[in-house]
Amino acid sequence: LYSVRKSYGELDIGTINVWAMMGVLAAYTVVLAMIGSLIVRWGKVWDDARSILLVLLLLFLAISNCADDLFVKMESARGGAILMISGFGFSVAVLLGVLRATQIHLKLVYLLPLTLFLALFFVAPWWCSPELHPQNSVTLDWTVFCFPQIAAILTLLLIPAARMGQKSVEGNGTPWPWPLFPWSAFVFIGIAIVLRSYSLTMTFSQTGPIWAAPNQRSGIIFDTIWRPYFLVPLAFSLLMLMIEAGIATGSRFLLKRAFNLAPYTLLLSWPIFPSDTMRIFLTHLTRTVGSPVWLTVWLLIAFFSWTAIRRVEWSISRVFACVMLLAVVGPRSVSLETLTAPNPVPMFLSGIVLGLMGIARMSSTHSLSAACFMTAGLWFWLPTVPFAEYRLPICFHVMLLACIAISLIWRDPLAIWLQGICSLLLLFAVMAIVSETAIRQISWEVRTVYSLGIVLASYTSARFTRNPWYWMVVVVSIGGLGYGVAAETYRTAVAAFGRNSVIAFCWSFGTLLTGVLISSYKANWLPAINWGTIGLGPAQSPVVEFESTSIRPQETPPDFTGEA
Repeated sequence: LYSVRKSYGELDIGTINVWAMMGVLAAYTVVLAMIGSLIVRWGKVWDDARSILLVLLLLFLAISNCADDLFVKMESARGGAILMISGFGFSVAVLLGVLRATQIHLKLVYLLPLTLFLALFFVAPWWCSPELHPQNSVTLDWTVFCFPQIAAILTLLLIPAARMGQKSVEGNGTPWPWPLFPWSAFVFIGIAIVLRSYSLTMTFSQTGPIWAAPNQRSGIIFDTIWRPYFLVPLAFSLLMLMIEAGIATGSRFLLKRAFNLAPYTLLLSWPIFPSDTMRIFLTHLTRTVGSPVWLTVWLLIAFFSWTAIRRVEWSISRVFACVMLLAVVGPRSVSLETLTAPNPVPMFLSGIVLGLMGIARMSSTHSLSAACFMTAGLWFWLPTVPFAEYRLPICFHVMLLACIAISLIWRDPLAIWLQGICSLLLLFAVMAIVSETAIRQISWEVRTVYSLGIVLASYTSARFTRNPWYWMVVVVSIGGLGYGVAAETYRTAVAAFGRNSVIAFCWSFGTLLTGVLISSYKANWLPAINWGTIGLGPAQSPVVEFESTSIRPQETPPDFTGEA
């Protein structure tokens, strides 16, 4: 291998005999396969055999990579097909021969995806060949882009193996533990997919010139259409495998790690290091399907919805958090400057679904979340209607009424906590009606009706919840309502009759009321008041009256001087 690398580095570009290179790699692969089979069959050296088998896998991928130059120059469709089938057949034959010679039993749930991955590596350069499949630069870029996406689909074929867990390697004929066997092979394939997706863009993509100086090895340009967002679907496929393996084995570590890694796919989807070459394909992708960031948000929604179906905790909250991202991320969002204005539709949809879930599950948490989403959507929707200037009071009262309803319907700790919050908010509303200068400009009829509404809401809440804070709000609301009515009546009377006459009338009404109260007291119309108990301090004691009892001569009179 070292000699092949040295010869490749010294020859000029275009003069390398690729057939000779592939022949050397194929011969070396056969030799290594024979050595691995022998040391396992007769020596039982399993550790060395594991390393050899992994190297064999990398050699299969190296052979497919070497064929790129042949496919680029291949003019015969028949010759290209023979080259592709021969390379793939050779790899599968060596793989099956080694498994049979070493008596390693690899179940179909692993063998089928492994074979399809090898087929993908040989089919990709054959299909991308400009000679065998003539196509324009845009179509060829799409073909190169589809390689990691097809690999992501093939990765999903490993889900049955992940669900089987350790049962998938029972009786495999090796001492290797699960998951090192056989998942280490697929780790190598995953790394090869990442590298191969980039090398395909360098070899076949016609969007930008790869070689600045074809006759000099230092003249290569690494600026291609490839960006990390090519790998986003593959990343989600790997996360799904982690979730399934975590559920099968009961590993909270895998589940937590998959949940924590999922949001980082948004970083992969962000088009970094912009260049003219990259923007050409990104523009086609955005106009045809959507921006990578927007597509990733939808994949996150699908991923967390699927984990919710699999009954993984905290999935529902992640789903709605991702839905909220759609409020600012649109199909054309490729940078911070292209983020959209907040869209209330995802907020309303999230609020409706959460509200239905809260009713079905009798959950105050879901109901409160629904109220928050609906209020947020209302906040961003109101500027589009004539009530834009009343956005703050409308959203405040919608949220307040929702919290009051939640505190009345449920009796869990969150609902009890909301009772205190709602009473404080109602008290704040009463104080604002009484003291806020700007609110005084509203007609007193409207303020009176509003105060009556607060009294009614507080009284209803106090009767249902038995919360003393609500009773306090009732008292304060009635006082504020009385003060408002009295103040408005006083102002109206002063404007009509003058200040002196109104003050005189207030004094006359006050003396009249005092006289009526005195007469009512004398007539015993008012409840009696024990004036002797008023001001009773700690040194005084109430007089204790005892019922008269007849004492028989033979009985000892009771002693009333003790505790009494």
